[in-house]
Amino acid sequence: MGWSEARVTLVPDGWNLVVREIDMRNKAAQTARMVSTEKSLDYSGAVMFLGPVERWLLSRGFHEAEELKAGKSYRRDDLLINAYVDGEEVRNVLLEFALTRDSPRRWPAWGQFLNEFCHAWPVALADSEVGMKVGPEMLFQLLRREISWQDFEQSFGWPVPESGQRS
Repeated sequence: MGWSEARVTLVPDGWNLVVREIDMRNKAAQTARMVSTEKSLDYSGAVMFLGPVERWLLSRGFHEAEELKAGKSYRRDDLLINAYVDGEEVRNVLLEFALTRDSPRRWPAWGQFLNEFCHAWPVALADSEVGMKVGPEMLFQLLRREISWQDFEQSFGWPVPESGQRS
């Protein structure tokens, strides 16, 4: 991840969030965390397959950006989506937001996209600090934890997203 991106992870139903602290510190001297997923052995609900997700993204103006070792990436404007798979089943989705001085004007569109995605697919945001899945209303709280977001917020005098801002 570069200085000009902030990321959040989405975890589908049927997959457990796994957070491991690693022996490293980030720029803010915080303990670094490795976020991954593992298949829930007792899950019997609907499975999220890449094919339908890809069609949904393409129908909303995304284009395939790259074939990944274990998935695919899709881009539209300032949003990159990396969908990671186990076979054809989506195991997690990484949303990467490109940050610019003018990003605050894009916040409503980012929140709207996340709401639409979470309503269309059985996914939740990963909160690595508490090791839990959370709802889309937590988007800006999670993004504000990113060092790059904090740098942009300070450098360009971004407003603080309103608490409870519809994401």
